[in-house]
Amino acid sequence: MLEVVAFLTCFLVFLVWRRTHYFGNVAPLLVALLLPWWPTDSFTGSTVLWSLPFAFVFIGGIYADLLERRFFEGRFRKRVTATALVLVGASALLSFMLVAAV
Repeated sequence: MLEVVAFLTCFLVFLVWRRTHYFGNVAPLLVALLLPWWPTDSFTGSTVLWSLPFAFVFIGGIYADLLERRFFEGRFRKRVTATALVLVGASALLSFMLVAAV
């Protein structure tokens, strides 16, 4: 669930912020969006699973842009810090829940 929220927020940032439109973000986004619909002859592997690494690269690229020193020290500092803390905290909480369930 956390990955879906992170991907959707990064996609929203990608649509709104023109600075993120470069090859390092566009290429993984296109592959992540197109790979699940790629035709396959076998039923052994799911192309949705193959698209996950590209989605994670896209998320990492957008967060790298958000955490740039010039942008991080600007007027959006509180929002970027809050978003980063919420995502890291949610990731830690979900990881602890997973470990406790096992």
